[in-house]
Amino acid sequence: MHRNHTALKALLVAAATLLSAGAWAQHTQGKATDKVEKAGEKTEKGAQKAGEKAEKAAEKAGEKAEKAAKDSKEALEHSKTKTAEERAARKAKEHEAQREKLAATWKGPVNESLRQELRRHAERLARLERIKDVAETEKDKDSAEKADKLIAKEKERHDKWIGKHATPMKPGTTPAPAGEKKEGVK
Repeated sequence: MHRNHTALKALLVAAATLLSAGAWAQHTQGKATDKVEKAGEKTEKGAQKAGEKAEKAAEKAGEKAEKAAKDSKEALEHSKTKTAEERAARKAKEHEAQREKLAATWKGPVNESLRQELRRHAERLARLERIKDVAETEKDKDSAEKADKLIAKEKERHDKWIGKHATPMKPGTTPAPAGEKKEGVK
């Protein structure tokens, strides 16, 4: 009986241990589950906050982009109307100055070589002026100065060409037609 009693005690101790171990495991598992749930909630809150911050930043960036686009459109519209008027006035002024200059130096008829030179000179000046305007807009002083030097150089080249190809006329003579060539003695 003594043996049965000892065995019974051992069984009771084992059962109690199993029960307490199971209860302890459930308790520990419950704590771990609670910790995991709390960590998940914190992560979700952090993700929501980060998402909200990202949305706010995207909205601000969008507003800035819209404002910049609106400003650039307004500036473009203003510059178009302004430049069209300026272009017409500048064109008339340049044509008048060119007529006076040619009347003083060019004594012959307007031929194809003169037209080509005038076109070449106008295109080069237009490109250089555009380069200068862009450089001034971008506040690039070196490029603007270089464009000024090239404009002066182009004007000198053009004046030299006009001076070289100007046909002096004697008083009382009429200019020869542009297509005729003079034959010289060999």
